[in-house]
Amino acid sequence: MEMVDVWNEQFLLVTKLTVPQSYARPIVARSYLYTRLECGISCPLTLISAPAGFGKTTLLSSWLLAYAHPVAWVSLDTNDNALARFWEYCLTAIVRVVDGLDELLAAYKHSMTSIQQVEHVLTLLINALTAQQQELLLVLDDYQAITSPSVQRTLDFFITHLPSHVHVVISSRVDPVLPLARWRAEGRLFELRGEDLRFSLDETVQLLHDGMHLPLTLEDIAALKQNTEGWIAGLQLAALSLQGQSDKSEIARFIASFAGTNRLVLHYLTEEVLGQLSERVQQFLLTTSILERMNASLCDAVTAQGDGDYMLAWLDQQNLFLSIADEQGTWYRYHHLFRDLLRYRLMQQQPAMVPVLHSRASLWYEQQDMLIEAIEHALLAADQERVAALIEQSAWTFWQQGYAALIDNWLLRLHEQLYEQSASSFKPLALERYPVVAYFSALHAVQTGDEERYQVALQALCCAHGGAPDVQTRRELQSLAAYKAIFQGDSEQALMYAQRFIALTPHDIRGQGVIHLYRGAAFLLCGDTHQAFQELLLGRQLGLHDQQIPALLTSALYLGDLFALQGRLSEACNCYQECSNEVGERMLWSQIQARFRLGSIYLEWNDLERAEEQLCSARKLIPEHPHTYIIPDGDILAAQLAWLYGKHDQAHLLLDNAESEALRQGEHPLNIARIALLRVRYWLAEGSVEMAVRWSERMYPLHSLSVLREGDSERSKDQSLASELWLLIHARIALAQQRPAEAVRYVQPLLIKVRAQERRDSELRILIVLAQAYHALNDPRRSKQALEALLTIAQRGNYRRTLLDEGQSLISLIAELYRRQQKHYTGDVQPHTLEYMHGLLQSSGYNAIPRDWGTWQKRGQRTGIVASQLSERELEVLKLIAEGNSNQQIAQALVVAESTIKTHLNNIYGKLNVNSRLQALTRAHATGILEL
Repeated sequence: MEMVDVWNEQFLLVTKLTVPQSYARPIVARSYLYTRLECGISCPLTLISAPAGFGKTTLLSSWLLAYAHPVAWVSLDTNDNALARFWEYCLTAIVRVVDGLDELLAAYKHSMTSIQQVEHVLTLLINALTAQQQELLLVLDDYQAITSPSVQRTLDFFITHLPSHVHVVISSRVDPVLPLARWRAEGRLFELRGEDLRFSLDETVQLLHDGMHLPLTLEDIAALKQNTEGWIAGLQLAALSLQGQSDKSEIARFIASFAGTNRLVLHYLTEEVLGQLSERVQQFLLTTSILERMNASLCDAVTAQGDGDYMLAWLDQQNLFLSIADEQGTWYRYHHLFRDLLRYRLMQQQPAMVPVLHSRASLWYEQQDMLIEAIEHALLAADQERVAALIEQSAWTFWQQGYAALIDNWLLRLHEQLYEQSASSFKPLALERYPVVAYFSALHAVQTGDEERYQVALQALCCAHGGAPDVQTRRELQSLAAYKAIFQGDSEQALMYAQRFIALTPHDIRGQGVIHLYRGAAFLLCGDTHQAFQELLLGRQLGLHDQQIPALLTSALYLGDLFALQGRLSEACNCYQECSNEVGERMLWSQIQARFRLGSIYLEWNDLERAEEQLCSARKLIPEHPHTYIIPDGDILAAQLAWLYGKHDQAHLLLDNAESEALRQGEHPLNIARIALLRVRYWLAEGSVEMAVRWSERMYPLHSLSVLREGDSERSKDQSLASELWLLIHARIALAQQRPAEAVRYVQPLLIKVRAQERRDSELRILIVLAQAYHALNDPRRSKQALEALLTIAQRGNYRRTLLDEGQSLISLIAELYRRQQKHYTGDVQPHTLEYMHGLLQSSGYNAIPRDWGTWQKRGQRTGIVASQLSERELEVLKLIAEGNSNQQIAQALVVAESTIKTHLNNIYGKLNVNSRLQALTRAHATGILEL
């Protein structure tokens, strides 16, 4: 099979880059449509959108025969949803017909893994095309196969910025997700629809009478045209069935019966067409129908005959639904309707031959080093040993390229086949000969919560190499254990197994990238953002070194989680975008997770529409399979949206589903606690305080949290974040029961830890409880301090829903603080925070009118100049001084030595140009930096 290696790293099918030659020889010339297409290229985009069988590809191919300028053609399929793959094909097609672009684009062969990188490459391409001033047509055929938001967005960018001499033509069964309405209004879009493509009566006469030479009257042709409504494929099927028929009564009977349901009519016509062919031709058609694409060599291998070249040429000459797919005329494919019916007949007549034919195809593809197709046909042949052997030799390569979902799909299908053959699941004796298969099977079993399958695969891995696993297998065992621990929220176990992995080969960094990511994830579960960041950064660097896409995308996901914990929502959003922009089958699990997390951020920003879009796009990626991924985040996000839309019963049901998913993970403590917090908040909002009390005490009683509150380390580290959430739950219940002192006692001790770990998100949620609790305790000073601190954090991350969902109990405090600042601006609250408060209050229905923003902004600029000189720790010391604390008290509060406080004081005096505490406080009040 001939291929072209454009980027010197990935083979691309030449057949996808070639205008189909057989389509370019139409029986009916459609001159008026050619003229419309010629006029349409004055627009940047021509869209031909119509259902299957309307002759879209035929129209384009025949029109392009007389087109005088370069044409870049790409035949698309579902595999082209990967962002890099889509644009590699498009750029290769352009390079083939436009001189001088090879070196420019080849320099960026590794730079198309994100939307931003693709847009950068497209900018270079657009600039080069603009400079050349050469007419160019880029045709994207079968565009309905493209569903990727990333591809749609980058194509939008490309079309929007095209120079006037470059045009794009899209042929599709459905309208693409592009700004068609806007382009239509701007006169930038030319369209042909199904109504434009239907055969007229004159064209139907040309097809049936002049082209096919059928003995039909004008009335017969008109009746067929009416019955088919001008659908070209239906007319062609009818014409083939009528060939050789001369009996007028039979013709009339056929035409009269043509108005049945489409499925029955098509089945009847196909049977009639096949019935007119010789036994030899029928057998060839049936045998080769298992193939998606075919050439003479592949046909010879599958049919076990030597006449593939002759038969393909004959079928092409007879127009028997065979399309030539390359310029040399060596690769072909059947029309998909014809192919499907051939397969149906093959299963009816020769079911035992089907696995034999697929086995032959698998062997041929393996010999051509096309392992994806080889594995696919081996699966269809139900040859489990061959499937396992092929996966064994290729899985690591595919995994490193990010195609984990492809491996998962193969393993699931292999698992189902083995399960059908035996009452037990995977057979250890079969798996132990394939340790790579066992490893990836165990990995996927973790993600799907299939403990039985995990244990069987693990046992097989342990029994590999005659029961004496080599170092690599032992590393894989530790890696699996670490991954499973992370998936179940057990950070202590994850760190232990990760360390064992490294200890096996401490000087061999290969494969350590993912292990360091596991360590980073484990530290995140502990809330230790500093250690987590170091591990995630190291894992990402090692992933780059090893060119492992899983490490790169997983690090983006975990870094997003880290930034979210730190309250840096915009940075978290960027990380999740990097991960979710990957499309197709690459790192599907990470893509789904990233989109759910993106939805949560948009929800926090009160952008419900975009949150729902992310939720829907993520759910579409989840395979429809009983052994699908465990991801409770989707139901959690859906529950939050349902609650905001007033569908409270639905929200509770979704939380039930989320909890069931979390339990399938092995009672992941953090996910259980996240769900519990939402559940209790909703009950409290509904006034069901007693239900919240009974449920929380049953799930996580207070006495089990007392150890943690007192600083004892008996509880394992992996539950630290979860325990914090349970303390928040009990604090909220205490507030609802009008026991604010207890609420303070539950969460106040957490502040020191979360601030030391720079977890602003956790700090925000704690401060929200404290602000309300201190207000209930009639302690306005501490309530104001908590309120100002939480508003500063919330403003930096643009938090919305977390505050709005608290209702009047918190919003009224914010409104009161805002009103006080309007009356007399003290500098306690920065202008940008006041602006944020103004927007928050407006979202809550308050009529908050700003004072003099210009004056406040100038005051804030002066404050910023001085404040920027002080470190975050020096600002904390300054605030504690203002509260009247001694050096010893400040040292105790910050858990540092008293000498360290003295050093901070000297630094503060120097930066503020003062000599005493009093002068420092005076200067701080004058500039407004106090209590930032």
